[in-house]
Amino acid sequence: MGTYSHSNGAYYEGQWLDDKQHGQGIESWPDGARYEGRYEDGKKEGQGRLTFADGSYYEGQFKQNEISGFGNYYWPDGKSYSGNWSKNKMDGHGELRWRDGKQYTGNFVNDKREGQGTFVWADGRQYIGEWKAGKQHGIGTYISKEGVEKQGEWSNGRKIRWIGEDAGDDNGNFEDN
Repeated sequence: MGTYSHSNGAYYEGQWLDDKQHGQGIESWPDGARYEGRYEDGKKEGQGRLTFADGSYYEGQFKQNEISGFGNYYWPDGKSYSGNWSKNKMDGHGELRWRDGKQYTGNFVNDKREGQGTFVWADGRQYIGEWKAGKQHGIGTYISKEGVEKQGEWSNGRKIRWIGEDAGDDNGNFEDN
């Protein structure tokens, strides 16, 4: 066990090996950010909790000082994400929830909805289908709040057309915040 105070105000208390943070430790910064968890060879590695200056925080796995693996992120506005991460980005399968009841469950690439996923609006409407760069893109199924299902085609977040006989007039366009 030992402590280290950096000239920039950062502070570390925890285990060391060969003059590097190694094992369990707590690191804090002057802006209020704080990390508590495992270190290996001077880097965050394994399980930990990182609290940011704005009050958001991440609990989960770290690899080579980066958020990587499975973990949960919570924003001060009530939004949360639970799922896979790679190099500090949502990447792989996960679930993103907003305070107002909206949620997305599916694949992410580089912090964007990508591949297959389901978006549920707070009023119960749903889009189940393909995503690209964070927007509905490709073939998907829109389900109205009354439970009526329609298959359609989307491009860059906008419905291009309904597929099939019961096309209807519900627009099915995606809008979140």
